[in-house]
Amino acid sequence: GLMIGCELVHADDGAPDPGRALAVVEHCREESRLLFLTCGSFGNVLRWMPPLVVTPGEVDRALSAFAAALDATR
Repeated sequence: GLMIGCELVHADDGAPDPGRALAVVEHCREESRLLFLTCGSFGNVLRWMPPLVVTPGEVDRALSAFAAALDATR
């Protein structure tokens, strides 16, 4: 299936940011019912794993929800 990871790091020094990763996961779940799993050695990677039958509209909604979560967790 499809899978991609998005690593969240601190802008100033590039260090892993597991706190923000968890905040993004919570925001997406609560606000959009979009589910992510965290992974990676530091827990700062978000896994995108849509089904193979995902539609372009669903991808657009997921990206919008993800962008809103990133803005909300700055």
